[in-house]
Amino acid sequence: MRTDLHIHTCFSSDSEADMQACCEAAVERGLSHICFTDHLEHNPHDGGTGYYRPEAYFNEVRRLQQAYKNKITVLTGVEFAEPHLYRTALAQTLAQGYDLVLGSVHWIDDMAPYEPERMTYSTEKMFQRYWAEMERAVETGGVQVLSHMDFPKRYCKQCFYEEDTILRILKKAVQQGIVMEINASTLRQGFDEPMPSEAFVALYKEAGGTWVSIGSDSHYEAHVGADVDRAAALADRYGLRPCWFSQKKAIPGAWG
Repeated sequence: MRTDLHIHTCFSSDSEADMQACCEAAVERGLSHICFTDHLEHNPHDGGTGYYRPEAYFNEVRRLQQAYKNKITVLTGVEFAEPHLYRTALAQTLAQGYDLVLGSVHWIDDMAPYEPERMTYSTEKMFQRYWAEMERAVETGGVQVLSHMDFPKRYCKQCFYEEDTILRILKKAVQQGIVMEINASTLRQGFDEPMPSEAFVALYKEAGGTWVSIGSDSHYEAHVGADVDRAAALADRYGLRPCWFSQKKAIPGAWG
């Protein structure tokens, strides 16, 4: 099993990647399972709000599932931002038949770390608020995967946190049946660690985590499957098993 369960395509406002080209790339790179997880945003300040088209998305994925059924397993998914703030929309999304729903936090009090011109908090204050929002998202539940847990570090190049806070959040995630993602995108962006860092992976193990979801967070066909083996190797060091999802149920496997 070699998976990439975090792939963006032209159904996300920040990607022009073609789904079929992503399938071709995944087959070429020896992946066994992929999941298209396009952005579903609701914050009015986000340029992607209102962009996602679920009906068209499902139609294209279903076509590709048939076309590639003898080559690769193609899963349906979505990246739902701030699930704790948009619970009615979350319930509607969960009822739509996705194999998995990624939960993420992109916005903090109507500010985003990737828009520094809007951010009025210090970096330390921003992380304090981010962890509070992340904890609320985990408490809300519903999602299957906790995506790129230390997300702001991609833009801030640093990460402020207290171990007790992270451990508490991860224990709540485990209790909710939410699997932590190891997101490999930072490994191709000049970082020497994925999201989250190894320290968080160790805390997830301490919190009782057993499985992880592996994803490239690709927005281009060329990045499909990028560094997923490195992410899986990190999980293996802590005895964490990679998994894939079917109808929102985690299915663990062996990497390789």
